[in-house]
Amino acid sequence: MSILVVGSVAFDTLETPHGKRERCLGGAATHFSLAASFFTKVRVIGVVGDDFTAEHEAVFTKKGIDISGIEHAAGKSFHWTGRYQGSLNEAETLRACIVKVLATFRTEGIRGEVIIADNGSTDASAQIAVACGARVVNVKERGYGNALRGGIAAAAGLQANGFSYVKVG
Repeated sequence: MSILVVGSVAFDTLETPHGKRERCLGGAATHFSLAASFFTKVRVIGVVGDDFTAEHEAVFTKKGIDISGIEHAAGKSFHWTGRYQGSLNEAETLRACIVKVLATFRTEGIRGEVIIADNGSTDASAQIAVACGARVVNVKERGYGNALRGGIAAAAGLQANGFSYVKVG
C-alpha cells in the first residue's frame, strides 16, 4: 500500500522560545511525506514556485518519494511564518484545513480520508476533526514523533506495536 499526500510544500520561518530559523523547507505535505517514507511508498502532490530548486526536490527523491505530482508555477513558493509560544494546544485552523482537503478530494475525485493523530490535546481539536469528517486516531504515547508515527500507521493500514508496525486488514 502507498500513501498519497496532498498539501503544502513550502518554506517556513519559525520562531520558538528557543530560537528562530528562516526559509526552512517546510509545509505539512513535506513533513508528512518525509516521515511516511520510512514506512511505505509515498507520492506527494503540491504546488511550488520557481524558487524551489533541484536541491529542494532532492530532499524528497533521496527518500524515494515520488514528486511527479509537484507542479512548478511561476512566482515564489508559499512561505509560512509562525511563532510558537509554550502551549501546543491550538485548534484555530484545524476546521478550515480539513474542510478544504475534503473539498479537494471531492473535486479531484480522490478516494481518501483525513486522519488526525491525537496524543493528548486538551482543546477541542478531536471533536472539531470528527465533526468535519476526519478520522481521529488516539495515540497513547506523547510527543510529536509518536503522533506522527501513529498517524502514518493508521494511514498505511498498520497497527503500531511499540516502534514496530504490523500490517492489518
